[in-house]
Amino acid sequence: MKWISVKDRYPEKGDAVWYFFEHTGVSQGEFFGFEGCYEGYVDADGNDASMGCKLPDCGYREGCTGIDYFGGDYGYLGGDVTHWMPDTGQDKPARPVDTEEREQPEGTTKLIVEMQHAPEEH
Repeated sequence: MKWISVKDRYPEKGDAVWYFFEHTGVSQGEFFGFEGCYEGYVDADGNDASMGCKLPDCGYREGCTGIDYFGGDYGYLGGDVTHWMPDTGQDKPARPVDTEEREQPEGTTKLIVEMQHAPEEH
């Protein structure tokens, strides 16, 4: 079974898949389909954390079909997966060889958080 780039095509909504994101590796789950840019998302404290479709400069706005969501037992990824393959019961596959980070639409930003360790006290 070969990896399929999301640039080529997506699975059908509800399909069991293996999916790949550079920062989390290979995961098993399903394709949830497309949802509109976190519209109506509320965080654990009840704050409106929507983004994307409400913003006039959203790069997803024109011709928006939403963000692709893949997920499983460990959570979900929206707009980050680069490759997928059908899950036919096979063992966990090796990561795809031709990986690259997805480009963000103009007008959006990708948040990358770096963890820093506090210096040890002597």
